[in-house]
Amino acid sequence: MLGFGSLSEAPMSALQMELPKSDPKPFVMLWWNTGLSPLGKSRASSSEKAYVAAYLTDLRKNLNVDIMALGEVCTEDISDIIAAIDDQHLQFHDATYLDGKRKFDIAILFDRQRLSLEHAESVLDSYGSTTLKIGEYLQFITCESEKYLNIIVSHWPSRMYSHESDAKRTEIGTALRNKLDTISPVRRCEFKCIVTN
Repeated sequence: MLGFGSLSEAPMSALQMELPKSDPKPFVMLWWNTGLSPLGKSRASSSEKAYVAAYLTDLRKNLNVDIMALGEVCTEDISDIIAAIDDQHLQFHDATYLDGKRKFDIAILFDRQRLSLEHAESVLDSYGSTTLKIGEYLQFITCESEKYLNIIVSHWPSRMYSHESDAKRTEIGTALRNKLDTISPVRRCEFKCIVTN
């Protein structure tokens, strides 16, 4: 009720008032370097994977997490975690694969009620004779507003093995910036996010 005895008693201006449109709910994202399978080599126990699944379920329930980027996982880990979470709205992009001698170890879980994955690709760069995995680029379309959400998930080299001033870290940062600059201007200006550790 609008504070009147009935709708027929309400002034015409009150009846025509439009409710303000609510802003779209913000996206909640997380990055977790799980340590389950460093370098994508399966080594996690069933109890470790069950712990990760239970923790992600709790985060999703209590914090409404929409996008969960996981590092140091393999395909087997992701399959087991998704099965344990048992959420019909959760979809995943498996970016764990072998490229020559190098195994990549990132996966992204997302809420398909809110996001539709339009495109995904690995961002690679050359550093001397080495190929660097810069990150995983994902382009989503938001279901609420049909706007683009561009994300690059990047697992940087550990400071234990690569000092902050190491040229490799500078190269990764430059390659990330270059990737952002190549995103189509039509799709670039909606939302962008870089998730790193």
